[in-house]
Amino acid sequence: MKKATILLSILGVFTMQQISSQTAPVSTIGTVNSNLASITVPITASNFTNIATCNLKLTYNPAIVTATAVTIGNPPMGGILSPDISIPGVISLGWFTYPASTLLGNPVIFNLVFSKVSSGTTALTWDDSDGFSCQWSDGDYNDLTDVPTASYYINGSITLGNAPVTKAPVITACPDNSISVPVLVSTFNNIGSFSLTMNYNASVLTYQSADNNSGFPGFIISNPAAGTIITGGISGASVGISLSDNAILYTLHF
Repeated sequence: MKKATILLSILGVFTMQQISSQTAPVSTIGTVNSNLASITVPITASNFTNIATCNLKLTYNPAIVTATAVTIGNPPMGGILSPDISIPGVISLGWFTYPASTLLGNPVIFNLVFSKVSSGTTALTWDDSDGFSCQWSDGDYNDLTDVPTASYYINGSITLGNAPVTKAPVITACPDNSISVPVLVSTFNNIGSFSLTMNYNASVLTYQSADNNSGFPGFIISNPAAGTIITGGISGASVGISLSDNAILYTLHF
């Protein structure tokens, strides 16, 4: 009876240790709006202390995007990352490091890279329906508490739009008059770069100059041959440029 009592006491202590053990990091998938062909979505984590391994699984709509890569975030956690993106609509990954890693704040731990298939919105949803597809462990390889799932795994989304509507007005003028042609844009949302080629009748107009009315970064313009104007710009930032509908992107002077 004494031995049995000691054994039960040891099991009780072990059980209490499991109940009071460390909780898993809170893993959050980003929410991204973009018009780009390639989209990167960060996964951030908080409470990332003494972490050694994880298995994670999420789903997305393959009619909107296709997963092309998963990379370790910045600052790097080190370790070995093993992603599986072979099944359309599903991303699974395993990660391991030794010794265990501690990251302060709310760092990006992984980056999900997608290519655009069509315009629309897809949810990026954690899938732990079997109870072990999303799981973290500490430096002693103890599974960390992550229940309720919604408190530890925060879903995200991707919204992809169409290219902006670009137009130039119809203008009537007399010969030898100066003519200014504004190039107008609508649905110009989160644009990181653009390149536009405009053709005109060189026997009717002579190109003179251009104004960057929108202040789009890196704006360039060239007139490589009479009858052709090429314009472009690049924001050089992680967040693109947005303009109100019917805003003047730039103005051409003839």
